[in-house]
Amino acid sequence: MVVFSLIVYAIVRFRRRTEDDGKRSRHRLWQQPGVEMAWTVVPIIIVVVLTLTTARIIHEIQDAPKPADAV
Repeated sequence: MVVFSLIVYAIVRFRRRTEDDGKRSRHRLWQQPGVEMAWTVVPIIIVVVLTLTTARIIHEIQDAPKPADAV
């Protein structure tokens, strides 16, 4: 419900208005190429690190020696 509410808010808040002439300011922080690259690359790096860490831990757990009295 929260996500839906935020989507509706964004649609209403940032809709294109009739007085817009189609020109958008490129001076906004979130529209600069470096910032756009950063918030694309940083989450990808986080996901890759978490995936590799999880794979390593799962591999260690599966290869752990079993006790002699294990069923």
